[in-house]
Amino acid sequence: MRSNSVEETISKAYDYYIAGNIDKAISCYREALSQDSNYAPIYLGLALIYGNMYIQNTNDKNLFIFAKKNYEKVLQLQPNLPKIHADLAYILSVKGDFEESAIHYKRALELGLNNAEIYYNAGAIISEINCDEAIEYQFKALDLEPDKAIIYHNLGYAYMAQKRVVEAEWYYKKAITLEPEYWEAYVNLANLYFLNKQYNKAWDHYEYRFLKNISIKNRLPNISKPIWDGSSLIGKTICVYCEQGLGDIINFIRYVPVLSKLGAKVILKLHRDYSSLEKLFKDSNLKAEILDHSLDDENIECDTLISVMSLPHRLKTTIDNIPYKDNYLKAKPEKVTYYKNKYFDNTDFKLGIVWNCRNKEVNDKYRSLNDLSYFYPFCKLANVQVYSLQKGDGVDDLNNLPDDINIIDLGYTFNDFSDTAAAIENLDLLISIDTSVPHLAGALGKPAWILLSYIHSWRWTYDLKISPWYNSIKLFRQEQQNVWAHPVQEAYEHFKSLIQSRKN
Repeated sequence: MRSNSVEETISKAYDYYIAGNIDKAISCYREALSQDSNYAPIYLGLALIYGNMYIQNTNDKNLFIFAKKNYEKVLQLQPNLPKIHADLAYILSVKGDFEESAIHYKRALELGLNNAEIYYNAGAIISEINCDEAIEYQFKALDLEPDKAIIYHNLGYAYMAQKRVVEAEWYYKKAITLEPEYWEAYVNLANLYFLNKQYNKAWDHYEYRFLKNISIKNRLPNISKPIWDGSSLIGKTICVYCEQGLGDIINFIRYVPVLSKLGAKVILKLHRDYSSLEKLFKDSNLKAEILDHSLDDENIECDTLISVMSLPHRLKTTIDNIPYKDNYLKAKPEKVTYYKNKYFDNTDFKLGIVWNCRNKEVNDKYRSLNDLSYFYPFCKLANVQVYSLQKGDGVDDLNNLPDDINIIDLGYTFNDFSDTAAAIENLDLLISIDTSVPHLAGALGKPAWILLSYIHSWRWTYDLKISPWYNSIKLFRQEQQNVWAHPVQEAYEHFKSLIQSRKN
């Protein structure tokens, strides 16, 4: 039986937590641990605090570590608590640890936690691993809650991943019928149309991303001017802003010069999150004034504004009229020369590689190879010099190369995308997973091959081998979910043929 002092300390910790005094709550729970280190409710209290803090700030890895450690301690003391398995599964899913999350969701179900939320949450994360199993879970959730919009949305996503267009469209539309402001369902329905090359349907639905998407809203400029509706821009000033990923911005910045051709004065305001693009855009002839990201929105004078991601909608883009498919960005000549003299002064075929997302925990680890050794066969070919353009996650792989593998690390020299562009200009070819770097190569008009995961970005469509957005980009696709052997081997065979033809 626990002492009254432990129970009183736990009660005090809970009261502090409810009052919003997190530091004192944690302090009380730790005091309780000093009194009794084998009492599950203490660890549960800490797990809930750190877990909620992590959900609010997913960039803080320590919060995740603390939350997971305390949940695991609860389960060590009381392993058959289904709700704790489910809570830990959710935290793991936020982190992107889908395999481990699936284990705990399944354990929660085995222990009798039979409710729709567990089934549809489990199915959502399992869809990244096995779409067939994910669909089974969603239908079990549907049996329990037949009018839940999120279940229909999740079914749409799983069917979309399987290229089952008719089923995916029906389930997305059903989700929207049940919940008319379900912005994720609108956007994923747009993604489905994009993948199926139905751009005329896609752009309208894609605009719903502004409905309730907090991450986008936080990047919107504070400018009290109307959104451009596609009307004449002659004699007007339009402010273009950005609100999504770096690759997205590089992809769609091609539309900025089009506005100038329509008679507008164009100013481009980048959020501080995208400051690494400023020099690159200033070095390029985008026919726009590139504002410093630190400039206050109140000091921007314009007649209208638009997100760069909405420009193809306003300009009625189809898959057949995409502008500037050859090149539209420029590297600074002086930087190109610097990289040439320092790193590329040889007669070898110059191959650049990227194998991981910069932060794969946030940016979908299933797009990442997660294993540099996939590129070792490329390195062993005669008269080929391989260069790493990797930043962030994966860079440490370069510290453990076999003796017969030579890869020159350029990533550490990159301060912003103008440096990356200068390096790419010196390459003969880039082979990369789907991240911002191949977008940059395509925008520069440099040859690039993208290794695509089974579930991939809408812009690459379901079936094309050449990118519809860049004439210089080829696509190599997974045939089986989370299995990289096929696309890597296919790229390797093409690469060997390319090297052989160069010799001849």
